[in-house]
Amino acid sequence: MAASTSLAPRRTRPERSLARNEALTAYLFISPYLIIAGIFTVGLLAYAFYISLTDLKATFARTSHFIGLANYLRALRDGDFQLSLINVFWYWVVVTTLQTTGAILLAVLLNTRLRASASTARCSTPRASPRQSLSR
Repeated sequence: MAASTSLAPRRTRPERSLARNEALTAYLFISPYLIIAGIFTVGLLAYAFYISLTDLKATFARTSHFIGLANYLRALRDGDFQLSLINVFWYWVVVTTLQTTGAILLAVLLNTRLRASASTARCSTPRASPRQSLSR
């Protein structure tokens, strides 16, 4: 079997250098956002996970003790929490299924050629007001 050849022309050294400089410039422009977003997402997520492993109360007491996974074990034993997990699971199953099915059906419907009829003409008429629709 013959080796595949590239149909695109090879870049010269100055073109590659220019492309590298443009990419570096783009990364430099986007880096402040990436740093701030990283601090506020990953940093705060890690802090929230750390707090979940302590016995810190909502009264903002200055002292807290590391208790490990005790909060999670207590939550898993709670009947209300178990019921909410079951409800979230079934909500996820039903909503995901219905939304996906509805989106696919709508896409298929919009992709088919519709016969011009009174219903399609009604759907495509402007709806601002009857007076504006009639004055052409």
